[in-house]
Amino acid sequence: MDYSNSNSFPLIFLGSGSYLPQHVIKNIDLPAHLDTSDEWIRTRSGITQRHKSSSEETTSFMATQSLIKALDHAKIKATDLDAIIVATTTADHTFPSTAARVQANVKADKAFVFDIQAACSGFVYAYSMAENMVISGQAKHIAIIGAEHMTKIVDWNDRGTCVLFGDGAGAIIVSSNNQSNVNEKIKATSYLFSDGCGYDKLYVDPTIKTPEEKGAIVMDGKEIFKKAILKMGQAIEVVLEKNNISIEDIDYIIPHQANARIIKGIADRFNLPSEKVIVTVDVHANTSAASIPLALDVSLKNRTLKNNSTVLIVGMGAGITWGASLLRI
Repeated sequence: MDYSNSNSFPLIFLGSGSYLPQHVIKNIDLPAHLDTSDEWIRTRSGITQRHKSSSEETTSFMATQSLIKALDHAKIKATDLDAIIVATTTADHTFPSTAARVQANVKADKAFVFDIQAACSGFVYAYSMAENMVISGQAKHIAIIGAEHMTKIVDWNDRGTCVLFGDGAGAIIVSSNNQSNVNEKIKATSYLFSDGCGYDKLYVDPTIKTPEEKGAIVMDGKEIFKKAILKMGQAIEVVLEKNNISIEDIDYIIPHQANARIIKGIADRFNLPSEKVIVTVDVHANTSAASIPLALDVSLKNRTLKNNSTVLIVGMGAGITWGASLLRI
């Protein structure tokens, strides 16, 4: 396949949008009882601040706001959507899905909708689902959203986790590629992986009480750090090999924004120059499934990410889950 133009991709990118809560917590504003500092956090994670949702800024609210902006950018109506996929680990309710709330909010009455839960890999998993739905003819216009209210599931007494996470949402609109080369069989670019044996390395412990009594994140930081570089690196290699391209064919890579040191480890592994690696973890912190679409939208709007580019997205999350995809912006 020739991925230097959009004709070989199953999906056409139409537009993006994002939402960040108004309340920003800088490192210097963190509670004194955490016994931490701006220097300590920056050195270990690269994070300088994070956005924190109010009680009104629910996951479905943030997802809706990001979708409204994405629809405007794509210049299509909500009624044009055939499907809405929301990747989240912090749904408003056990059921119905966050996607159902979003559908009602934007009045996308022709769409079928569902949530997907793959933690920090969620957006990559959702993108893969969208590729296959288009290839199979199930849908033409699809909204893919990553939205998270992570600060409600952190223990604000645990400096090892609470300083790392933030809230936000990002959305993209994609469509089936009617311009694809009829002489080539268009295939999905995504590859997904999981290893359930790593379930206990990063999880929410329901016995830890938070202000909203949701339970709190427990993480084996050292193990997750090692796995993140290893597994995301492996996913990149598989996507390149299976799609018969090299890293030089990629204009930009958008890794899950977990930690600046993890992102640097991936960049070093593939000898990627800094201008090819999109980084927003410093100002967004780790927004789980929202991190990739947030980074994509913000970087596209501030022109860090250029149009007509081949982009590789890659993530790893709890489970453990990991995967990578290609898209043309």
